[in-house]
Amino acid sequence: MSDTTDVAAPLIDVRDVLETFRGHRILTEDWAAVLSTAARSLDQASTDVVATPAVTHLAAQLRTLLANGLQADTETVDRVADETQRILSRTRVPGIPRPEDEHWEFA
Repeated sequence: MSDTTDVAAPLIDVRDVLETFRGHRILTEDWAAVLSTAARSLDQASTDVVATPAVTHLAAQLRTLLANGLQADTETVDRVADETQRILSRTRVPGIPRPEDEHWEFA
């Protein structure tokens, strides 16, 4: 992976799937594919500079959810959703301004 966008994009999809499930108990049709794609992306990131223990752990937790299903393990769903949000909040996507930036100019 060459940049944080490669990690952020699948995590945004994971966040959407998990928050839909948490808020409404609705499983999106593609939930398993989304989690699987994100786990693979995070596994690839483990060999890159964006890897952290949190990223590696999140990939393992996504595989746990894939194996057990979201409905069977709501405690893990909550942990994964919270960790996904933490990682996303610390991820700087090139060209996208953050709220704390002085100038909101898109690159």
